[in-house]
Amino acid sequence: MILTHLTISSSDRPQKETARQSAQYSSSSYRLSNVMDKYIRNIRAMNKVTANEYYSRLTTFQHFITNDNTTLDNLIIRIREGRDDPYDVLSNYIIYLQNNYNISAGTLKARIITAKNFLEYYDFQ
Repeated sequence: MILTHLTISSSDRPQKETARQSAQYSSSSYRLSNVMDKYIRNIRAMNKVTANEYYSRLTTFQHFITNDNTTLDNLIIRIREGRDDPYDVLSNYIIYLQNNYNISAGTLKARIITAKNFLEYYDFQ
């Protein structure tokens, strides 16, 4: 289930899509992973603005994971099975952000903390 249809602008801020964009989004292969959807629904129940910001940050994390030819759903499975270490994933994510985005130290920290909280939600310390 997709909670909201958002698109990320060049400023990395979530924006509501038009009906046409929403239809394209729904029919595209790019959708929220099941684990991300569950996490965002949980955050959204507490605060919609926070959920939108986390969605934006986790979309970047999802792009990083996709570059490794996997999905967030598969990453959670691989970590549970011991095939991936969450600390290695986060360390590699830091490198990815530094190499691919021109972001401040504060933004980098916020994105890493959001990814860490996401992994902790699935009981990875």
